[in-house]
Amino acid sequence: MTVSTRIRAETEFSFPNFANPNRVTTVKINVFVLLTSLGFCSWFLSSCGPDPYAPPPVAAQVDSVRVEVKEFAGRPDVVAHVRGRLSTAAAELVDAIQSRRGYHLYIEVREQTPRDRVSAQVLVPFQQKIPVETTGLTPGVYILDVNGVQARVEIPDPDESGNRGELL
Repeated sequence: MTVSTRIRAETEFSFPNFANPNRVTTVKINVFVLLTSLGFCSWFLSSCGPDPYAPPPVAAQVDSVRVEVKEFAGRPDVVAHVRGRLSTAAAELVDAIQSRRGYHLYIEVREQTPRDRVSAQVLVPFQQKIPVETTGLTPGVYILDVNGVQARVEIPDPDESGNRGELL
């Protein structure tokens, strides 16, 4: 004896018939077709959305660099005053990257436009004070390069600057 079982995977939806208010319209929908259609629609809509990742930061346009050297607790305190322009009104400055090779100090000032903001290509001026990392620098003259714009930095000898005019 053979027994066959058929699973009925249909769902009925009933809603009022607006053409004839006394009747109710019933629609039968196959559950498999319904779920497959919903899955495809959700995949399609999610793939049409914006890119979930922001574009990587790029170098900002730097117009000028002015260096200020002071002394703090017996160590040199160097600050770079940077002026430049961002590429769009929506762009924001991100953390600057510093590096050193010999007597050359490099600072990369970067900008990034958030992925959810769109704006006109208008150059927006900025100015920023960036503390320059001086740990381990010996006294002498250095070249500070900020996105290709260079400035001279002189790290004074602490023995010469701290003891001037002192009598024992």
